[in-house]
Amino acid sequence: MAKLNQKQNLLRMIDGEMPEYVPINSFGDFSKPPLFAGGMMFNPSILGDFRGPNGGYDPWGVHYTTESSAGVVASIPEPGNFILKDVTKWEEVIKVPEHFKDWDWEKASKADMANIQWDPEQSIFVAKGWDDFFQQFIGMMGFTEGLCALYEEPEAVHALLDFMCDTVIEITKNVLYYYKPEAYYMLDDSAAKQ
Repeated sequence: MAKLNQKQNLLRMIDGEMPEYVPINSFGDFSKPPLFAGGMMFNPSILGDFRGPNGGYDPWGVHYTTESSAGVVASIPEPGNFILKDVTKWEEVIKVPEHFKDWDWEKASKADMANIQWDPEQSIFVAKGWDDFFQQFIGMMGFTEGLCALYEEPEAVHALLDFMCDTVIEITKNVLYYYKPEAYYMLDDSAAKQ
């Protein structure tokens, strides 16, 4: 008979200790233990809801639209509508989002946390960061132009990714400080339906 609940068991493994049993993975359904993120991957409100079922604009200005794939609605950068045409001129196009500069982290975190419910004894609170640099870069330029830029203008791409990283580090520090998640989910992928 197991003595540890799913959360305790998973945290034991995350800490590099031997779990009592093979941890259960609720990845894909964040409404169940041991992972929890408000029914989905929890996103701090500073990032907006551009990846949600209605799409919208990400903080860099990329327009996301929705498509249905196997019954799952997900948003992707709008095909053919790219904001960055020449990576060597990224500084003219890509800016730190204005609302980041005077964001009230304390107020926002209280409001965000008031909208979620979870059992802290059973589930790990997982926050999603804003860290998928490759995916965001491709969203700015599209796959073809983005991959060509990586090959043809590596210095400019590196400078852009450094700029993005500096911005994201500040967001991450504040998410960790104000939201105090037990786990922080970082992702980057290059997949799309087609």
